[in-house]
Amino acid sequence: MSQLCRVSCSLHLFRITAPAIVLPLLLLAAPGFGQQFETDKLLASDGGMYDEFGFSVALDGTNALVGAYVTESSIGSAYLFRCDDVAGIWIEEAELVASDGVSGDRFGWSVSLSGMRALIGAPRCEDNGDDSGAAYLFYFDSSAGTWQEEAKLLASDGGWFDHFGYSVSLSGDKALIGAKFDDEYGSAYVFRYDSVSGTWQEEAKLIASDGATWDYFGESVALFGDIALIGARQNDDNGKNSGSAYVYRYDGVSETWQEEAKLLASDGSRENCFGVSVAIRGDKALIGAYGDTDNGIDSGSAYVFCYDTVSGIWQEETKLLAADGYYQDNFGVSVALSGEKALIGAWGDGDNGSFSGSAYVFGFDGVSETWQEEAKLLASDGAADDFFGCSVALDNDRALIGAPWDDDNENNSGSAYLVEFTDILALDVKCNGQDQNVIVDVSENVTLTIDIDNGYHPDLEGDFWVVAILPISGWNTWTYGPWMNPIWRLGTGNEYYTGPPLNHAATVCDQPLPPGSYKLYLAMDAIPNGVLNLTALWDFDVVDFTVQ
Repeated sequence: MSQLCRVSCSLHLFRITAPAIVLPLLLLAAPGFGQQFETDKLLASDGGMYDEFGFSVALDGTNALVGAYVTESSIGSAYLFRCDDVAGIWIEEAELVASDGVSGDRFGWSVSLSGMRALIGAPRCEDNGDDSGAAYLFYFDSSAGTWQEEAKLLASDGGWFDHFGYSVSLSGDKALIGAKFDDEYGSAYVFRYDSVSGTWQEEAKLIASDGATWDYFGESVALFGDIALIGARQNDDNGKNSGSAYVYRYDGVSETWQEEAKLLASDGSRENCFGVSVAIRGDKALIGAYGDTDNGIDSGSAYVFCYDTVSGIWQEETKLLAADGYYQDNFGVSVALSGEKALIGAWGDGDNGSFSGSAYVFGFDGVSETWQEEAKLLASDGAADDFFGCSVALDNDRALIGAPWDDDNENNSGSAYLVEFTDILALDVKCNGQDQNVIVDVSENVTLTIDIDNGYHPDLEGDFWVVAILPISGWNTWTYGPWMNPIWRLGTGNEYYTGPPLNHAATVCDQPLPPGSYKLYLAMDAIPNGVLNLTALWDFDVVDFTVQ
């Protein structure tokens, strides 16, 4: 099921496009995180200047949906990609466009996926007045092998400047659509698919019980089964624009949606914008507050809330901050949840240049019962003003991250990055049976053993492994040997040892080394059958040792 990040027709217009441009690419994990990522970079096959492809993203299983709301003079479109598991590549399957789209609709501003259905927002559609908004539903017709426009959704009471479709979320036979400017308070609408009539029907209009003007209620929405989460980032309960989020639950007895809770940050304050992004999964909710100041002005944060089934109360479980958070990172501008993982975008992060952007992975540790930062994701080709992290989606061990101002197809054409997570490997690397303070006599052989029993992931068999011995004094040029084998880099010369593929507790090097201080790095290349990029490997374990 897709998680809404940022912030969905009558029959039929669709276009089958040429094969997508899908570039193999590595995303970098911050040092200290032992996790593998296999990544593709998605580009629109017909991408052009200022498309902002990647402004919105959604992910469900082997389907990925990427919005590009500026295409064709702001008519907008959305691109459907599907993973070919046999070939191991992502293919652009269709470009979805509104059958009645016109310039300025901004179709693709928001997107969501659930199963073989796609929901796409067009918040400036004018059917109910200027910028009243609409949302479109598409489904995959398996018999025809194509995506078809199924319905165009409009608010029954829609009006001028409502921006219905500003945010969307799809879960099974239900759709949730935000209208952040409705009556200046904001609202959200629930639609449900009627299998008897084969139509989508408006079921409820949700409004905040204590709503106020310009709260932006509905700017962000998330739906999971019978639970809806709606952000109102300019609510003022904790100070001007401190923000809030509302939980609604469907009551099957009364067949109505009931406001269950209003969520506030325990330490919320002025301009935090809590609720700018929301995600929900089961009994957990994740809410972004990109204006939080704990790590500097607009550094940002995100909050996890958990539903207590005994008390029937939503409780704040933890506050998440980036370990290296900084001024204007806007951590929390986008959020996604899946299982025990959270993905949080920080489009203002400057590691690859001003507003190049990043995304952070957090995981729930069931032993300590705490959320831990597991990785920081950066595009290896990231550049200033890419806004990587503007949108994020997460489904099990797969993530999709938008970078709408990336320039691969000209200025601000945009891109999106797919990341595959494998199990964290608890690798134990030893030199002559020791893992620290190792002293080796110059006359004796050095035996380096890698024990991968703990956390070994069978799907990694056959990937490219690289093992390197480097002098501590420095060495900047990677050199590598044959594919599909571990490779040892000895000193600064051109000596190599090519051992067998890694196995459990395998000894991969047994030979003397010249005197000196060394570091052993065990790392893994994340692109099978790709171009080996040794400047972008993850260190799983490091051992210092001295030969004397």
